[in-house]
Amino acid sequence: MTPSRRTNEEHHGCLLRPPKPDCADYDDDDALTEYIWRHYTHLLAAAEARAGLYTEPLDRDTALKLKGEAFADYLDRTHGSVTTSELNVALQDGRIVLFRRARDRILKEHGQTVFINRCPACGRIVRSPGARQCIWCNHDWHHGTSA
Repeated sequence: MTPSRRTNEEHHGCLLRPPKPDCADYDDDDALTEYIWRHYTHLLAAAEARAGLYTEPLDRDTALKLKGEAFADYLDRTHGSVTTSELNVALQDGRIVLFRRARDRILKEHGQTVFINRCPACGRIVRSPGARQCIWCNHDWHHGTSA
C-alpha cells in the first residue's frame, strides 16, 4: 500500500513543485515565488528557511530529536539558529503566506542582485536563472539573439 500524498499545505515545498508546462496553468505570482525559493535560498532569513524548507519547522530541539546533534549543528551553521517562537511567528499565517512574504522581502532588499529570467518570446518566468529554453512556449535562445 502506497502512502497517501500530502496536500499542498502539508508539503514542505507546496510551491516548490515541478512546473506545469501548460500555459493555461501559468500564474506569474506563483512562478515568481517558486523561482525565488528555488534559486535564492541563500537570501532567506533563518526563520524563513527553517520554517519553509523542511517538512516541519526545525528549531534546535526538534532537529536534535529527529536526527541528532550533527544535523542540528548543520542547520545552525547553514541557516542560523532560531527559536520555536520565531518559527511560530514565521508560520502564523501558513506556509503560502510565508513563501510570498519571504519572496517580497528578498525582492525588496536584494532586487538589484536577483535575476528573474523570463522568456524573450512569451515573457513567462523560465525554470532557472541560466535557462535558455522556455518550458511554457518552447522558445529556444541557446544560439544567437533572443528576438
